[in-house]
Amino acid sequence: MNETSTTITGVVISELRFRRSAEGTPTTTFRLGSIERRYDRRNGQWVTGDRLFVIVRCFRLLAQRVLALLRRGDPVIVHGRLRSRDFDSGGQRLRRTELTASAIGPDLARCRASLERPSRSDLARAPTGGGDLVGDLGERTDTEYGGSTPAPAVNLVAVP
Repeated sequence: MNETSTTITGVVISELRFRRSAEGTPTTTFRLGSIERRYDRRNGQWVTGDRLFVIVRCFRLLAQRVLALLRRGDPVIVHGRLRSRDFDSGGQRLRRTELTASAIGPDLARCRASLERPSRSDLARAPTGGGDLVGDLGERTDTEYGGSTPAPAVNLVAVP
């Protein structure tokens, strides 16, 4: 199967919405805005170019971590599968662009982030099961990828 995989840098422009599917899968969605800014040498000033708005969907462990760490206005880099969906709304045929994220991180060109790694004593006390990571990132085990170490915590600081 051919999938369109892409990476987009932008800003979280909506509040994050968390829910669980009927099967119990954690899901977080938000809108990502990416606006091109380029320097026009002829006029000697910065100009705004094309705009892209995408709905980002995150599932499982990534959904829980995104909900715990990101807020509206945070600059991020999102990688995942891109697709557009057609739907009817009030008799009009509309198209929505969605990105199912496989990885999300802070855009370090536009913010500062500190990664807090677990100490050896945290590693020794690490539980063996997964669980709900919302609000408790540093003490849960990252088992989705077969790991057995606590997930590191990240602090984001916006750069003016």
